[in-house]
Amino acid sequence: MHDDTESGTTRRSAASAPTLLPADVDTIEAVEEDFWICRCGNKPHWSGFVPCDRNGTEVDPTPSRWPELLYRCNNCGLVMDGSTVDIAARTVAVIGRIP
Repeated sequence: MHDDTESGTTRRSAASAPTLLPADVDTIEAVEEDFWICRCGNKPHWSGFVPCDRNGTEVDPTPSRWPELLYRCNNCGLVMDGSTVDIAARTVAVIGRIP
């Protein structure tokens, strides 16, 4: 977020606003906690999944650069929230897709 301190207000700059689009699915298959099958058929050992931010931009998986466990499918651009993996239901939540 960019703080506009000169004018005495705090506002979010347009560049930092999330740019994810709605997805047409709510979940994808989570075979294991770290093995997902995307709706496009992608798997970790194919195109794979990369750590990303809420814009779908790839980031280094460090606490300062990657505060949320978000992953982007390298094949179709869906973005998943890794903290929502449910092994019993075999799902992980999709939060959007890159434009």
